[in-house]
Amino acid sequence: DGIRDIGVTGVQTCALPISRLDLFDLAGASRWVDRAFEIDGKSAEAHQAAGRLAAAQGDPVTAEVHFELVIQSSEYDPRPWMELAQLSLAAGERELARERSLEATRRAEADPSVFLAHARVLAALDDLVGAVGACDDALLRDNESAEASTLRAFLLERIREQEGR
Repeated sequence: DGIRDIGVTGVQTCALPISRLDLFDLAGASRWVDRAFEIDGKSAEAHQAAGRLAAAQGDPVTAEVHFELVIQSSEYDPRPWMELAQLSLAAGERELARERSLEATRRAEADPSVFLAHARVLAALDDLVGAVGACDDALLRDNESAEASTLRAFLLERIREQEGR
């Protein structure tokens, strides 16, 4: 479809399967992942997209392989760690999910969105106090984050409800 002819890079091509996945267009995402691998078969971005596609298709084993390849080639990228945490949550591997999510925060210590994602993982694990702490960490990095503030308030309300029982 002319991707090479218009000079689109592998990284730009990888944004397309992610956007297709966000629209639940697995067939379209699959075509773009294939195209990304044609352009650069070793691309961390292509593996990240392929891992998300495999996870969306219900194939966590293949997804994990792709995320591990991203980790090998992109040391400071927190995304594969968060994706692996989500796979662990889905598999009921609670401690592994916590470890992988925490590793993501180590990979991108300045990124508030990683701490917000970590807070969501902790909340899913019913570690509400830890999740509030992760929201605080996100707010330390971006004190205007409405999402972190809102999640923090929601978590504090849940803690109060649990204490009232």
